[in-house]
Amino acid sequence: MTNEMELNIEPIRFFRPGNPSTRAHPLKITLNDTENVFNVLRAQSNIRSSDEFKELRFSSDRTLKQREQMSTLRQELETRRSNGENNIIIKYIKGNPVIINNSKN
Repeated sequence: MTNEMELNIEPIRFFRPGNPSTRAHPLKITLNDTENVFNVLRAQSNIRSSDEFKELRFSSDRTLKQREQMSTLRQELETRRSNGENNIIIKYIKGNPVIINNSKN
């Protein structure tokens, strides 16, 4: 996979958290330094252009506060959509998730 990304990185360790099942679930990969982490996140478009890995998604670690903020935002989005606002989405602006009108509609 790192060949597809055009990176020369060896993971320190990797594992699947949670119980084994037939469903897809995350693969946690630990790298040796933050520079490699950012290189992988930047290069993910290279790997997703391959048919073999097109369904693969990457994300960096989230703090508890970030996860709580996103959960609250998802609940607000669901509430607003159930009240008739169907053209809204969550989008990251300058690294912060916000609810905005979807200009594609």
